[in-house]
Amino acid sequence: QPSWSAETVLAYIPPLWLFVNGWLVLQVAGALRLPLALRAVALGCFALLPLTQHLHSVGRIDHHFAEHTFALAALWLGLRWASDWTHRGWAFALGLVLGIAPACHNSLFILQVPLVASMLVLWLKREPLPGPSAVRFGFGLFSGALFAVAPSEPFWAGQFEFYVLSGFHLYVAAATA
Repeated sequence: QPSWSAETVLAYIPPLWLFVNGWLVLQVAGALRLPLALRAVALGCFALLPLTQHLHSVGRIDHHFAEHTFALAALWLGLRWASDWTHRGWAFALGLVLGIAPACHNSLFILQVPLVASMLVLWLKREPLPGPSAVRFGFGLFSGALFAVAPSEPFWAGQFEFYVLSGFHLYVAAATA
């Protein structure tokens, strides 16, 4: 008779989470408009990658598989928004994911850099920037960051440090927004 203690349940979350990250890989492949055969190859490569197997192994109870989720989700949502800069839903969802990401690991604010670099390239090329959807992105980003830092004791203590979830992360989100 199997024992379903809290430790047993936790031990199986990373391997089950493989389906979430695999789904995100398929969404990224779809956003890139890859043919079905190449989507299957991408998913197969993802599944066979030693990093994937390590992050999603039974008993590997840490945050690294969730970090992978935030990186894949940011890539997918960023590609979706970039395919239609007027789409406010993709913009808000991307902002929300990027805002919440530092709650998983404090250094995940760095996921905002590719988007800021993309906007800089558009600006330098004198192409139109996303306008109203960018406002929705900013609202999602700041809301997500506020949600992430709200339970943080260092935030309420007025700390402003990279090493803990603090006002620094809210500041970075506000600057990006």
